[in-house]
Amino acid sequence: MTTDLSGLERAAERAGLPGLRARLMPPDRRRGAWFRFAERELLVSERVIERLSPAEGEALLAHAIVERRRLAFVNKRLLLSAALLALAFGALAWLLPGLRGLWVLGFVVLSLGSLGARTRAREIADDETIDLLGEPETLIRALNRVHQDELHLGGAKLKARPDVHRRCERLVSKHQLRLPPELRAGATPPLDG
Repeated sequence: MTTDLSGLERAAERAGLPGLRARLMPPDRRRGAWFRFAERELLVSERVIERLSPAEGEALLAHAIVERRRLAFVNKRLLLSAALLALAFGALAWLLPGLRGLWVLGFVVLSLGSLGARTRAREIADDETIDLLGEPETLIRALNRVHQDELHLGGAKLKARPDVHRRCERLVSKHQLRLPPELRAGATPPLDG
């Protein structure tokens, strides 16, 4: 039996990666990857088909593509920042030899900045994906199912994405999903009578 992956190919095209050919790959419990991109090929974990509805799989793929693009941009900026920081601390250590241990402070600052920038990039990717999809519920359901996934490293079982629950909570609050649809901001009030 062959699985129809054309919906995922169309979702990849809508998210900005046209011409990808989708095929299934066995799940990798160590990496926890749902999707991998190789040249003109989209490798889809069998767990996407097993655990998610087609709409949720497409939403998760669109999110993976948008997030990948956002994180690539952040990584380029961080690499440039690291190079500039290394040059600045190298010059400082050359000019003031007594402050050679200051590079540790620079490394700590860059590491904390990196974590903050990557977290913010993921939140922006969440919002951009919802704009692309037109509604938040499908993406939030898909992300919640991803949150249930575990990585197996040695004898330990770890949550694959511990940050996902917090991000889903932010999206639920932002889009007022705890309220009935008619009470959400921007909703058309019901007609009386």
